[in-house]
Amino acid sequence: MAAELDGFLKIRGWQYCFIGGVANQRWGQPRITVGVDLPC
Repeated sequence: MAAELDGFLKIRGWQYCFIGGVANQRWGQPRITVGVDLPC
């Protein structure tokens, strides 16, 4: 899901960063998350 969201945001040229559980999988200890928060 994170890869799909990454592609969606990149195609539109939107600036973003992943934080929380998604970032933790990349730079910390792997764990499963079920939620994504996007600011409006």
